Amino acid sequence: VLLATNPILLGISQIINPDSFFWIFGGLSALAYLALLRTQKRGFLVACGVLLGFALLSKYTAFILLAFFILSATGKIIFQKEKSAFKTDWKTVARYIFEIMLIFIISLTVFALFLPAIFVNPSYLFKGISQFLSLKLILAAIGLITISALIITWKRNIIGQIVTKIARRKNIILSVTLSLLSFLIIVSVLNVWSGQKIAPVNELRDLAYKNEPKEFNFKPLLDRKEESFFDTVQLFLMEAYPFIFSISPLLLLLSIFITIQAWRKKISPENYSVLFSIAIFVIIYFISTLLAHIVTNARYSIILYPFISIFGAIVIIELFKSFKLDTKKNIPIVSAIILLLGIIQFWQIKPFYFSYTNFLLPQKYTVHDSWGHGSYEAAEYLNALPEAEKLIIWSNSDTVCRFFKGQCLRSRKINLNLVKPDYFVISKRGALKERNHFEFTADSEYEKNSEYYFKNLDNNYIWQILVDNRPENFIKIVKFEN
Repeated sequence: VLLATNPILLGISQIINPDSFFWIFGGLSALAYLALLRTQKRGFLVACGVLLGFALLSKYTAFILLAFFILSATGKIIFQKEKSAFKTDWKTVARYIFEIMLIFIISLTVFALFLPAIFVNPSYLFKGISQFLSLKLILAAIGLITISALIITWKRNIIGQIVTKIARRKNIILSVTLSLLSFLIIVSVLNVWSGQKIAPVNELRDLAYKNEPKEFNFKPLLDRKEESFFDTVQLFLMEAYPFIFSISPLLLLLSIFITIQAWRKKISPENYSVLFSIAIFVIIYFISTLLAHIVTNARYSIILYPFISIFGAIVIIELFKSFKLDTKKNIPIVSAIILLLGIIQFWQIKPFYFSYTNFLLPQKYTVHDSWGHGSYEAAEYLNALPEAEKLIIWSNSDTVCRFFKGQCLRSRKINLNLVKPDYFVISKRGALKERNHFEFTADSEYEKNSEYYFKNLDNNYIWQILVDNRPENFIKIVKFEN
């Protein structure tokens, strides 16, 4: 139900984009691996590998799921009872490593079968692998395995002793991990409620988008040579910002609730490893985008939405146990309530589901930039004008042109001596990207230049649509002035 009522997942499913498939196959692959850890049924291993293969076909980013598998296996090992932990040996560790390797091999087989071009040009595969498995990382893994083998050879049952010591502190490990996620949520909320005094995340994102696509990264944001720790913290908050404010407030509250329960030692032992692996995976995901200098948005974080839904479902079960409620009787009731609230949420945001933002974010901010939303409505407005077929417009988005009946100028450079547009259609993203602003050629005889229209965009428009009723997510139609 948490998945079905997620506006972002519904919204991405409306877009012809690899991410539409990535979250489905990636999420199912993660579920299959969690089922494998709990049941040890080989069918889940094969299913996990096949689904990972389809996820890779959707997007190379799916390689990051291997990190989730490793975290989940690690959680399964360390979150044991002390007696079971002491019995852990190199065979146990080797089994988990072998399973992940087998999943990887199955996924590559599926990838190759459905993309046979790699047999002609293997770079299609290696290009994706190189984004996540660099030579340094491979050498580090080999070194770690070698050191581990030497330690195991040197002292018998060393793994069991290490795991036992860790298992004694499993409550602290889980509590600290969940606290990191809750702390990120709380700081992010306090930041926007205080007018972004901790980190000007909106300003940082706008600076990054400004030079897109040539410099769609951190280069315009900071001088990396003089970057301080606080600068890094600000960028990290910027990375998490779109995700935190585009998921249900219920999931945010559940994250804080389970953190409190962890410190109270009130969580069922069988859920330790899953809660740990998902919480730490979310943190690591944003650290990885930070290190890669990628400015995230809802689409780039799409794989996290099914993960946080799984996380939320487990916490709801823990909530029932905490209040000693009958799970079988109450799950249908709670599911119906969540479904009803989800339908209301869909109705409020329709048809711009992918631009959903929760109510914790003040109205003056946004975590999205149109995504083409509102383009159809803008075209419909123009088409309703008298003699629309004879009108000439310029739009920073080609989407408007696809629905408009009249002529749409494709070039940024406009010679007003040859053609005079009747209207300009400008979105928030279009206003930010100065390199893509329209400009009048030097021999044009009109005094009002491109800068005039963009500078007066706040008030000088004849029509606008505010996506999700947020002023920072707009499409405006501006009339050309002689």
